Amino acid sequence: MGRAAKTKNIDVVIDRGAARLEKLPESVLAKGVEKIAASTGKWRVHRVNDGWVLIGENDHVDFEDTSLGSVAFLLGMYADPNEKPERILKRYYGDLFEGDSID
Repeated sequence: MGRAAKTKNIDVVIDRGAARLEKLPESVLAKGVEKIAASTGKWRVHRVNDGWVLIGENDHVDFEDTSLGSVAFLLGMYADPNEKPERILKRYYGDLFEGDSID
């Protein structure tokens, strides 16, 4: 698989995971994201203007997007890079779905 194909596949995975997270109220998702970021000790998530940024331990912006769902999903991927995307959603954000199946 070429580099372009891998990049496209990663983008699709992030978009799909983010779309599922975007169904949650932003305030609920923001609390969950901040909690997960704090628990890693490596990242912080902040709202900047009309977007969200994921800041790494070196105080550089690792990722920026207008979608909190995208930032949230990528944070989960960073926190557990060997896990499958569906497990990321269940492990880090499953409690936010209040009993709704995220499968």
